[in-house]
Amino acid sequence: MSMLLVHELHEARDRILLLRQHLTDAREKELAAYHPFLNEQIDLLSDALEQAKIPERYRVAVVGRFKVGKSSFINKLADERLAGVDTNPETAAISVFRYDTQARAEVEVISKEAWDGLAADHAADPKSPDVKRYDRFVSFNDRPPRKDREGRVVAGSKFDLVALAACLT
Repeated sequence: MSMLLVHELHEARDRILLLRQHLTDAREKELAAYHPFLNEQIDLLSDALEQAKIPERYRVAVVGRFKVGKSSFINKLADERLAGVDTNPETAAISVFRYDTQARAEVEVISKEAWDGLAADHAADPKSPDVKRYDRFVSFNDRPPRKDREGRVVAGSKFDLVALAACLT
């Protein structure tokens, strides 16, 4: 959207706000017989302003077949390596990326019972999409090394996954 069009949209919004204020002021001065009409017009302008409001957040879905460059596209768009590109397809699950001043991750904690259920389901069928979370956990240390923007390998730590799983209570 061009800056000229954005400027015109902001001017139109300002004119609508001013018109709504004039109608509100007129309602105080006009005869009671005109109040329903003025109220209707004020409500219509308020509804139009609400529908035209610029959202604080946008959601964009990047959709496509496996291994066609969706993750590379996201990384290029963000100018940072957020999505894995040298791994097995990760996009079978939904990944959510949000802007923040620093890179971070959110972790969803599950109960020991739920974890044990995932482990049992994984043992029964490791390829099931329902146990993807558990499969990623047990293979976490086997992931390829992470790279920075220049393509240099970033040293990573290995984790004692058995000890970590034992911490579940």
